Amino acid sequence: MPATICRCPLCGAYLDATGVLTACDELIDSETGLLAGRCPFCQGLLEVRLGTDAIELGYRHPGGFEAVNMLACPELIIDRDGEGLTVHLPGRSLRFTVE
Repeated sequence: MPATICRCPLCGAYLDATGVLTACDELIDSETGLLAGRCPFCQGLLEVRLGTDAIELGYRHPGGFEAVNMLACPELIIDRDGEGLTVHLPGRSLRFTVE
């Protein structure tokens, strides 16, 4: 099972699920739950894929998505609709829409 804290693949800063999701500011694909944002420490580009009970940090490439780190997030709930998606964590909800 993945850990609840991982390191930024760029600068090594410790990140938890809330920190990763709060750093995301772009919905790339609501079907696959793919988000983009910047590390709150180094400002390096991160791509995040939401999954069942986990958040993957990695990067898109022509063949798909390559995860380099994974965070366990058993309380993660994803609500998709035609406008985008809402991510629910304990005590926090974040809304992402395609601009």
